[in-house]
Amino acid sequence: MQILEHFSFNFFDRDTQKIFANKEEAYEFAYLLIVLQTVQHNPSIKEKTKLSTFREGAEGICGESMKNTFPENFIEDVYDSITENEVFTPITRSLYTGSFNKCSLTEIDIRLANSEDKEDTYVLKEDEFFASADLL
Repeated sequence: MQILEHFSFNFFDRDTQKIFANKEEAYEFAYLLIVLQTVQHNPSIKEKTKLSTFREGAEGICGESMKNTFPENFIEDVYDSITENEVFTPITRSLYTGSFNKCSLTEIDIRLANSEDKEDTYVLKEDEFFASADLL
């Protein structure tokens, strides 16, 4: 969870729109997104999260921000985006089949750090990572 904490706290610090009231709210919302991603795209989970349930969870976490600073339709847009588009890292190993899925490396061009050819390894700088972090 330290990665999630680091990401969400830095996202909060760099968010020019200041949609979250505080760092903890950004952290809890990021965690809520991971839960939504898991439930919506894990074939073992038969009952998927409904928009109303996701909205209730978001209200419990960041009710004031939802009223005051969230862009119009933010919750719906985030829900639809995650539900319609499974989030992948550029190379993801399926826990079900054991096979690797190669996603579009044009989105974030990351090579695994344990690559044999170190010149072929691209390490994503922190600002590049945060610049690529688009919740919508």
